[in-house]
Amino acid sequence: MEDKEDFNYEQHFGSSYIFSLTFAAGIVTEFIGTCLINLMGLCGCMLLSGTEHSVGVLSVGMAFGLAYLVVVTMLQEKGACHFNPCFSFSSLFLGHVSLLYCCTSVCAQVLGAGLSATILHLCFGNQWDAKAMIVYVPGDLSVFSVLVCEFVGSLLILCSKNVPFENTATKNYFVATAIIISVTIFMPYSGGSMNPARAIGPSLSYHLKETIPPNIWVYWVGPLAASAVSVFLLFCGVLYKGDLF
Repeated sequence: MEDKEDFNYEQHFGSSYIFSLTFAAGIVTEFIGTCLINLMGLCGCMLLSGTEHSVGVLSVGMAFGLAYLVVVTMLQEKGACHFNPCFSFSSLFLGHVSLLYCCTSVCAQVLGAGLSATILHLCFGNQWDAKAMIVYVPGDLSVFSVLVCEFVGSLLILCSKNVPFENTATKNYFVATAIIISVTIFMPYSGGSMNPARAIGPSLSYHLKETIPPNIWVYWVGPLAASAVSVFLLFCGVLYKGDLF
């Protein structure tokens, strides 16, 4: 497969390729990758609520960030490896993928997150509180405050993702670090989602279908707004090409 900077996503993932193996491989990659990342991250969320072997928010942030790094390294030759609707939409805004591939990958990501929640509930539901996988809005914070938290955290991650690097591996490390920082800082305030698929996915699980957060729109509007802003910053030249390493 071509280098990521030169890879023609429109050619490989455009609407005319919907029935091709390449298109299908990209969508399956989004599904599997999102499922694996959320398996690790959501397991950390369940451990965070446990009375024994409990972990801190830093451990949850590292679970999400390092899981992303490992999965994207394994699967980067098979597709765009977004694993987050925000990444898909920012790629759409930048013209890297077609609208068809963007929408299909977002559906795959949501389903992958839902599958991960179902697996964790079936395996550990009797030991830990499965509802801990659901993002929450703290009672002492306004919805606007939660929206700001999701926006700022997502913007940090998306800026790391959208800055072009000569070395793809370098970018992956920067994105993973941004995920760790964002989840660790904002988890006590917004649940540390920064990923609409992670926010709604657990609610799609059969066992958690009645636990959809009351303000679930916040976990979509904030990150998607950050996606648009990050693309704007890139076009304005605020985000420039990195030459580290």
